[in-house]
This record gives sequence, C-alpha cells and structure tokens, in this order.
Amino acid sequence: MLLVAILFTAASLQGQMLNPVSWTFSAKKTSEKTYEVHLTANIQSGWHIYSQSQPDDAIAIPTSFTINNNPLVKLDGKIKEVGKLEKYKDETVKATNHQYSTKVDFEWKNRKVCLCTC
Repeated sequence: MLLVAILFTAASLQGQMLNPVSWTFSAKKTSEKTYEVHLTANIQSGWHIYSQSQPDDAIAIPTSFTINNNPLVKLDGKIKEVGKLEKYKDETVKATNHQYSTKVDFEWKNRKVCLCTC
C-alpha cells in the first residue's frame, strides 16, 4: 500500500507544470488616438527572461511577440523593454545572454486608425 502511495505521489509531481513567470497587462490612453500598452513579466527567483535582442555570440532564443493585424489599430514604433538588463557571460559555452530577472515591462504605443469618414 505504501509503495502504491509513493508511486502515485511521484507520478502526480512529475505532471505538474512550472510557471515561473506571471504576466499582467495594462493599457493607458495617452492622447485622443494613442494608447500605451504594458505587458509586465514578474519572474520568480532563480529564473529569467531573455531580452528581445541578443549579442552575436548568444545561444539564447530572444523573447518575441506576435501582434495580430487589426485594421483599427497600428503599432507605433518598436516594443520597448523597461527593467534591469543583465549581461550574463557563460564561460562554459563561451556565450553571452542578455536577460532580465525579477521583473521586466514590455511597452509599446498603439494608434487608433479611423476608417470612417469622421
């Protein structure tokens, strides 16, 4: 009976998924037709998120975002990262990674596009 309980516990632990990053989303109107959008990552201790841009010797896959096309909204500029950028050098594999620990805010501006004859 004890063996069955141990095996059941081990199987259930193996099936748990790690969620080391929690995300929050906000948008703020900054003018009549412009909104500032924030996607904030809160990162658990011991984990990190890679920057969108990596050095040439990096082996990390950069963070990327896919923004669906919407005829009513246009991305205004690039997605900006706000946080403490860490430049980590791994001497074992001779690679440098740009990453964030604890928290990073990805922000961008969207413009409303008027399709009517306002």
